[in-house]
Amino acid sequence: MNTAFFRIILFFFLISVVSCGGNETSEKIPVKTEKENGQTVEKIPVKVEPVTFRNISGVWQLRYSNNYGYEFRLYKNYRAVVIIFLSESSLVFRGVYTIEDGSALRVNLSEMKRVDGIKNINVSSNFVKTKSSYFIFSASGNKAEKKLLLRPKKIYIDGNDSEGYFEPVLALKKIR
Repeated sequence: MNTAFFRIILFFFLISVVSCGGNETSEKIPVKTEKENGQTVEKIPVKVEPVTFRNISGVWQLRYSNNYGYEFRLYKNYRAVVIIFLSESSLVFRGVYTIEDGSALRVNLSEMKRVDGIKNINVSSNFVKTKSSYFIFSASGNKAEKKLLLRPKKIYIDGNDSEGYFEPVLALKKIR
């Protein structure tokens, strides 16, 4: 079978796998084209790896214009801080995280607060205790490119299903 033809078929298969699932929107996969034997071939440069406790710790961020975005601070001692930036204010969640079934990131929340502002956020005081609260994400990443892909599976805050806090796919970059 022609190698270029096989790669094109593989590319479309990967696109269809990534775009499947509920009412999620498909993530934008970076594609680069290269000339190979006189033909243009599309290649997906990102190799997706399962998350582990070794490769998930750090500060992961996704920022948009107008001060919107997300930040996940995942420490080596399993503590977690999740910040949602909402233009002029922020929601801050604290808890602990674990990895379930090799591909699910679960953040068990113990405290949360709303902060006016998005800079110099105090993550050590003035929190309100939460009950029965957790986030579960399908997680994958790429250590070499310092990327973490999270897809929300279950968002549960104070005993209520809380859809709408996160986008269908979060493509976070490691900043520390």
